[in-house]
Amino acid sequence: MANEKFPTITDHNQLEIWDAIASKTGARSTKWFYFTADDEAYVGESNKERANLSLADFSAGLERVPDDIIYPTIPAGTHITIAPENMVDGAVFIKRMAFNRVKSCSSKIGLLKEEGLSEVLAIEKVSQMSHPYIVQYHGCRVHRGRITGMVLERLRYSLNDYAHHQEDGGSDSDDDSDDDSDNDDGVPRTKLHQIDKEAFLAGVESAIKFLHSIGLAHNDISPANIMVREADDGSYTPALVDFGSCMPFGMHLYGRGTPGFMDKEDEDLLISRARHDEFALQRLSEWWHKDHRKERLRLLDELSAKWPKANQKQQVTDLEGVENGEGVKGAEGPNPELEC
Repeated sequence: MANEKFPTITDHNQLEIWDAIASKTGARSTKWFYFTADDEAYVGESNKERANLSLADFSAGLERVPDDIIYPTIPAGTHITIAPENMVDGAVFIKRMAFNRVKSCSSKIGLLKEEGLSEVLAIEKVSQMSHPYIVQYHGCRVHRGRITGMVLERLRYSLNDYAHHQEDGGSDSDDDSDDDSDNDDGVPRTKLHQIDKEAFLAGVESAIKFLHSIGLAHNDISPANIMVREADDGSYTPALVDFGSCMPFGMHLYGRGTPGFMDKEDEDLLISRARHDEFALQRLSEWWHKDHRKERLRLLDELSAKWPKANQKQQVTDLEGVENGEGVKGAEGPNPELEC
C-alpha cells in the first residue's frame, strides 16, 4: 500500500487516545486510533506521553489496520440487524471490534474476532425482546462485508463512575467540600449516595434473570458494566452493558470476569454459568457499602508513591482503572496493553 494516503489529524477530537503504564516499570506510553466515516481503522503508538505528542506526531504515527485483522465477517445464514445510517452523532455509542488490542495481541487476532462476533450474536438474541434494564441495541455497522461495530444507546456514567465522583460534582484535587456532603469520617460522599440501592439492584437482578430465562449468562457483572440512566424525575435505573462474555450455559468463555466480582474458588470460571452472575450480584450489594471515596484516596497515595509525577489529575485518571483491577486507563477506556 505504498500509494495509500494516510489521514491528517487536525484536532485531537478526531482520535481515540489511550494512556498506558507498564505494570512492572511504570513506563508511560500512548496509543491512539482513528476511524474513517466507513470504519477504515488506523492505529498509532508511542513511548511518549500524550502531552508531548503534537498533531503531526499523531498523523505520522498512524498505520492502517487491515479489515481482516479486526472485523469479523457475517456467518452464512446468520441474521444481523443493520443499524440505520441516519443515527445522529453523539446520540449513540459505537462499540468497536476489539480494536484496542490490535498490536499487543496480534498472535490471537483470530480469537479476538471470534470474541467480537460472539458479543454481536449474544446481543442480537438478547434484543429480540426489549428489557428495560439492558442497554438499547440499534444494530451493527457493516462495511465491506464485515461487522465493524455495534451501535448502542449512549449512556454517560457507569455505576463505577458514580462510586468515585463526589456528590457535588467535585474531584479529588478539589478543595474541601461542604460539611453536608461529608460522611462521618469527613470524607466527601460520592454520587452513589443519590441512588436508591434496593430499587437499582432489583433492576440489575431483573436483567440477570431475563438473560438466564433465555439460556444465557452474562459472566461479567461488575460496577463498570452497569450504566446509570438518569431520568428527568431524578430517579436512577440500571442498564446492563458489555456482552463480550455473555454466552449460553455450559459454553467456554474467552476470559474470566472482573476481579472482586468473581468467585476465585470456582473451578468453572471459564465456563458460562448462571452462578457467576448470582455471585457477582451478591458482591455488588457488598461493594455498595464500601467507602469508595476513602479507598480511592488511599489508592491514589499508593499510585503517587510508585509513579511520582507533578500532574495529580493524571494520577486520578490512572487510578480509575486500577480500582477495579482493569489496569490504568485514559480518557476513553481501560489499558489496551493486555497480556496475551
